Amino acid sequence: MENQISLGAGETILAKESFEQWLYKKALVEIKHLHSDNGVFAAEEFKLDCKEKKQTQTFLGVGAQHQNAKAERAIQTIMWMARTFMLHVSLH
Repeated sequence: MENQISLGAGETILAKESFEQWLYKKALVEIKHLHSDNGVFAAEEFKLDCKEKKQTQTFLGVGAQHQNAKAERAIQTIMWMARTFMLHVSLH
């Protein structure tokens, strides 16, 4: 959603705010909980931003099978297949 030059907490917070505004504008949804990897999301500046917005935060478990790239890619593939099937059915 947002291009970043660095992976610092400041730019990540700006990207997060941009995403929150977009999400609220599109679906009237406010983020209440974040589930992320440790990285920059564990920085005090990022945690403080979450706390100010009354957002809770949890972190990914190391090596959790349902939170890795292989599982996410498999889910993405299934979703694309389902969309393709639905388009095929609607055309016929």
